[in-house]
Amino acid sequence: MLNSYEAIYDHGQIRWVNDSPAIDRARIIITVLDAPLARPLTPRIPPPGLKGSVTYNADYDPFEPALTDAEVEAASDRTVRQIAGNS
Repeated sequence: MLNSYEAIYDHGQIRWVNDSPAIDRARIIITVLDAPLARPLTPRIPPPGLKGSVTYNADYDPFEPALTDAEVEAASDRTVRQIAGNS
């Protein structure tokens, strides 16, 4: 099986981007990509202007279920009928 590894060729040296093959000697095939080198990924930090807060209505309780058990059962039954084609 063929395995692929990403590397950067720079002034006669090969630098592995991620994992390097766990072998001492091998026959290799090299494909040169015309695309320029991508910038290394860095964590994105949102601008301070996007910082904010979330407010809820006074009667909102995040621990209260949105649907009753009967409503969940009815929705489940409707879904099963729709899948079966018995809308």
